[in-house]
Amino acid sequence: MNSYANFGFPQLISEVRLAQTYTSNRSGELTYLGESFNYISLVTHVHSSALFFPEVSPEVTQIQCQYLQSHHSQWIVLSPYSVHAYGTGACGIYKPVALPGLIIGQLQELK
Repeated sequence: MNSYANFGFPQLISEVRLAQTYTSNRSGELTYLGESFNYISLVTHVHSSALFFPEVSPEVTQIQCQYLQSHHSQWIVLSPYSVHAYGTGACGIYKPVALPGLIIGQLQELK
């Protein structure tokens, strides 16, 4: 009964594509951290950095951050929900990049 639009896919895809455009002529890989990561990766061809659905749970966030310490990319685009869960400096290893069309912290670069 749910439609494609009800899951926010069009907006997420648009945000990931905007990040792709920005990083396309810069060095380093772009990855995605957020919900629906399998679908987003399939549609945009941006690999996922997610192990789990991003939650506010400190335990899950800590596990994800441990993973990112060893499996980070130069660039990471977060869903709006993930920005809320991980902050604008995800796991202390990224810094926000201001990009019109994205909320602050949605695109981040490795420090």
